[in-house]
Amino acid sequence: MQQQKNIIIFIIVLLMASSFWLFYQSNQQTNPDLGQDWWTLAFTEPKSSNLNFTITNHSDQTSFHWQEMENGETVKQGDVEIKKGANAEVVAPEASVSGRVDIQVNSGNGKEDIYKNF
Repeated sequence: MQQQKNIIIFIIVLLMASSFWLFYQSNQQTNPDLGQDWWTLAFTEPKSSNLNFTITNHSDQTSFHWQEMENGETVKQGDVEIKKGANAEVVAPEASVSGRVDIQVNSGNGKEDIYKNF
């Protein structure tokens, strides 16, 4: 009888320990900032004529340089600092021409481009 209790207690402890380990590993794998090095660029309102864009940073790089180009010519540019795990919206003026407007962002050795056609 005592041996059966010990076996049941051992199985319960083993089940709890493995559950905690799996929850810990799952949390580590789903954390976008832990050991990751990536960032994204997207328009805030992709279906409107608004050119505001958002940079989401999950990398160690915090300095981003952006350019707005209309038909291949730079019309506005700037720099923005974004901490790891944060995002920043850059307010860009409305396009003054019809045609293609490109937004180009550089950070370290990474580069992303998005564009809208008007």
